[in-house]
Amino acid sequence: MHGFLDFESAVIDTGETTIFVRHGGSGPPLLLLHGFPQTHIMWRKVVSQLFRQFTIVCADLRGYGKSGCPPSTSDHGPYAYNGSRYGGGDGPFSFPFVLRCGS
Repeated sequence: MHGFLDFESAVIDTGETTIFVRHGGSGPPLLLLHGFPQTHIMWRKVVSQLFRQFTIVCADLRGYGKSGCPPSTSDHGPYAYNGSRYGGGDGPFSFPFVLRCGS
């Protein structure tokens, strides 16, 4: 898969569902989030350019790609962004901060 050759894949269990991520690189963390109706694959052409300067984390948002699809609620809480699930908290990527980039 173009751009993700040196990346590792992981599945994060959030308790409500699972989140599929690819991660790799070296440097400050950079979380790349896709837009509707994409998946993490949309970043395939730019990650190779960012790989040397950042630790890249590309996630499939809930309900997209290889991530799980939790039951929703009237306030859409299960689909709301929570940075600690991707890094910057006590999740599997425990960075003191995370730079975010989304489409």
